[in-house]
Order: sequence, then structure tokens, then C-alpha cells
Amino acid sequence: MKFIEIAPDIDNGEAYAMLSDCGNYRLCIYKVNIGAMRIRIYTKRSGWMMSPIDWCLGTNKPLAERMFGLILKYLSCRDDLGKLDWGDHSYSKRKPIHNDQEFLNKVLSLVDEPFESHNLTIIRV
Repeated sequence: MKFIEIAPDIDNGEAYAMLSDCGNYRLCIYKVNIGAMRIRIYTKRSGWMMSPIDWCLGTNKPLAERMFGLILKYLSCRDDLGKLDWGDHSYSKRKPIHNDQEFLNKVLSLVDEPFESHNLTIIRV
């Protein structure tokens, strides 16, 4: 599955967004309180309402770019995700995720190295 950059939905807090080539998945960076970022992926099936992942990234843009790259690598290896179930990878126990090493290790185990960070052009929301 491939993703293409699209205009973020600023009214809903998106600062960066990509849409899958099949049109069923939307991968987004959200800006929240005090400039912190969250990464979410929405499915068309849920009416773009529910995100199976919601990772708090703090204000660490290099971390955001690395995690975005990881998700792109994970999703690019699949044609159709069916029910996208991240299980224990949905959210970290400690926020932001770099404060939860156990969670980071689980997430990093999703893909084989190497994967590239994704350059994010974050807009102000």
C-alpha cells in the first residue's frame, strides 16, 4: 500500500496528512496542547472517526518523523489491512512515547530495519 501527501484537515487539528492509494486509510499528525504532536491513523470504514493508534509524540519532531516513517514502512508491506488491529501497540502507558521504552521496543519490532524517517512539513494549527 502506498500513501500520498494530502492537504491536512486544519479544522480538525491535523498538521500533516497522507491518504492511502486505495483511499481507505488516513495517516495524520495532530497538534495538541502546548505544541505537542500525536500520530493517528483513521479508517474509512469507521467514518474517519476512530483511530486504532494514538501515539503522543510530545514536541519531538525527529521522533515524530521516525514514528511516521515506521508506520509508513509497516503499512507499505500490506495491500489491504482488513481490520487494522494494533493490539498492545495502540497507545503507550507513559506519555510521550519516548518515556515508555517497553512500548517503543514493541513498536520498533513491527518492522524490520532499516526504515527511513519521513520528513514532515508540519503546518501551524
